[in-house]
Order: sequence, then C-alpha cells, then structure tokens
Amino acid sequence: MVVWDDEVGMAGLLGRWLDRLTPREVVDPAVRNAFQQALEIDGRITLIHPDPDDSGSMVMRKLVMESVDEDSFLVVAQEDLPVSIGDVFEVAVLGRAGRQCGMVQFLGHERVPSGGRIPMPGYRFAYPPSMEHNERRRAHRVSVGYDLAPRARVFDGKTSGPVESLIMDLSIGGMQLRCDSHPDRFAAGQSIDLDVELPAPVGRLLVPVRIASMRTDESGQDRLGVSFIQPVEGMAQLVRSIEVRRAGRRRGDHAAAKMEGDASNGTG
Repeated sequence: MVVWDDEVGMAGLLGRWLDRLTPREVVDPAVRNAFQQALEIDGRITLIHPDPDDSGSMVMRKLVMESVDEDSFLVVAQEDLPVSIGDVFEVAVLGRAGRQCGMVQFLGHERVPSGGRIPMPGYRFAYPPSMEHNERRRAHRVSVGYDLAPRARVFDGKTSGPVESLIMDLSIGGMQLRCDSHPDRFAAGQSIDLDVELPAPVGRLLVPVRIASMRTDESGQDRLGVSFIQPVEGMAQLVRSIEVRRAGRRRGDHAAAKMEGDASNGTG
C-alpha cells in the first residue's frame, strides 16, 4: 500500500493526472520483465547522472525497488533525492540476462510505509522505451547518425581551422564523432571544443570535451569518443526522446510486417 504525502504527494498526483491527458508511451513487455527480474534477483536499481561538481564524472545511486507496476515502477531511498517531475536519468538493472541500461523519466514522489512512524521517500519512474545490455559500465548510448545526422565542428586550437565531423551517437556523458583522419591534430586525453546543434531541448551549444578514445574505422576515417567536461543541460531528455521515437518506429515496422504477412497468408 502506498500513502500519499500532503507536501510531495500532490506533485506526484498532478504529474500522473497531466500524464493521462497526453498519449501514453507503450511499455515494451521485455523492458518491464527486466525490471521484474531485477526486483526478484537483486531488489535494487542503479540511478546514474552526471556529477555537477566533478568534471566528467558520474554519480551512481543504489535505490531499493518497491514495486514493478504496469506502466511505471517505484523505488525508495534512505535520503531525499534532488529530482523534479520530468527529469530524465540513466538506470541500470541486473536481470537473468546480465546488466541492462536505459533512460527513465521521473513521474512523482510518494511516501512508502516503513513499519514505523516515519514513511520512506518513494520515487516513481516511467520505464525506459528500450534497454541495452551494458556490462562495461559506460553510459547508455543512442545512435543518431542514420536519421538525425547532426554535425559538429571540432576546434583544437590549430590555425588550420575547425574539423567538420558527424555525430554518430549520444549519451548523457559524451558522444562519438566521425571525421576525416587527422593523426597530427587529435590524441587520447586531449581537450577540444565542439560547436554542435542538436534537437531540442539541447539546441546549439559550444562545449568543451575530452577525447576519451580514438580509432580509425574501416573507411579510413577517425572515430573520436569524447566525454563532456561539464554536464550538458537537456542531454538526458534528448537521449530518451530519441529512444521513445525509435521504439515507436520499431513497433510500427513490426505491425506493418505482421499485416503484410497476414495478407499474404490470407488471414488479414
């Protein structure tokens, strides 16, 4: 049983009421099952977000799972978390298939009975639109090169001007770039500046980054993995919105393929 708190419960109730006025995201049963397995196996999730006080590092918080419901899940914490309705975080869960990661959205506060006089703070989140296996403990990435094809200009302080590059994927902690090979201009550990224009809510920004990895792909172009030196406002929301759109497209493609198959079999 969940008890609504007069101070923070109304915010959670309002968040749910507003959510009912908008089209709900369809929850992938495989995603819900991953959280159910995590509840049964480990009973915890890891909430991940950039540390605003430490350049380029991530904060990881272990939270106890309270319940896995039809369209959301509830966790409890020993202390209040600095979150607001609509905030997006990366989450990691441990299921039978291993560690999986995705992007969740905070829906509202709840008070969970503790067995004593003071209830525990509860936090309700919407499920990720999709999950990916991630045993390497790196930030969850979403590919963007195929449909969005955002570009970035790389400034390394050289007088020869910026290097034009294509953004291949994004995460809350950085991005992967592809550009013509410049072995004399880039090296792992180097700090550079990026001029990028991304979809809302990020938009146009000039941001300092650090080259975390560098390799040459099969086409002879450089692949630069860069980490943000400071958290980028709106990046978590952008990553999740891309995932939501991709998940909807996959469902549409699956439905279209099923209808085509039914028609060819004479069952439509």
